[in-house]
Amino acid sequence: MSNAEIADNKWEAQAAKPPIYTVTAISQLLMIAVLAFIFLWLVKGSLQGIFGEKKDGLAEAFGKMTNEAAPAPAK
Repeated sequence: MSNAEIADNKWEAQAAKPPIYTVTAISQLLMIAVLAFIFLWLVKGSLQGIFGEKKDGLAEAFGKMTNEAAPAPAK
């Protein structure tokens, strides 16, 4: 190998390494981490809704509704 080929290979090896200590790279890593957290939070909530204990829904709550501000019915 010639000196030019060796120098070219060293440059290619350095160019293949991404700069991860710049403001742009750190912000991109933080955005990916936040999106991953949101995705996992949604998956956790979905699994809790599917396999968790059943809670009263809107249909059951409709029968329990009262209007406390309404006047008492006349006797």
